[in-house]
Amino acid sequence: MKLDEISEPCSPAFRADELCLTDNLSAYPSSASQPSEILLRLARRIAGLPLASQKVLAMYYHENLSISKIAAYFEMPGWRIDQILAQSVAFLRNDL
Repeated sequence: MKLDEISEPCSPAFRADELCLTDNLSAYPSSASQPSEILLRLARRIAGLPLASQKVLAMYYHENLSISKIAAYFEMPGWRIDQILAQSVAFLRNDL
């Protein structure tokens, strides 16, 4: 599969909406409201990324796949996946 062929996430693991990212907020102590605020902001920022970037992030961070496995899945060089990850993380850190 090529990155430009992605039109929608292919499984619930690749959803980047607030519900998906905040499902486990109950694990945080109720007195600590900051983690939930940060997660909500992060969810909104991830939702603003292109779907291909969302999928690469999910594969790397949620599915714990290596760069080489993600690259093989997308049939592209590892340096390009690494570049997409770096750009996505920089975009997410910009607002947090």
